[in-house]
Amino acid sequence: MNNELAGEFRELLAGRSLLYTVGTGLTLIVMAGVGTVQKVADQGTTGAEAAESVV
Repeated sequence: MNNELAGEFRELLAGRSLLYTVGTGLTLIVMAGVGTVQKVADQGTTGAEAAESVV
C-alpha cells in the first residue's frame, strides 16, 4: 500500500496536472478579486457598505 501511494505521489509531481490545477486556481482567485474590486468601485461605496454588497 505504501508503494502504491508513493508511486501516485511521484506521478502527481512528475506530471503537468498539478501545474495546471494550481494555475487554474490562481486564475480563479485573481478573477474573483478583480470582480470584487470592480463591483465596489462601480457602486462608489466604501467600508461596511462595500463589504455588505460583496457578501
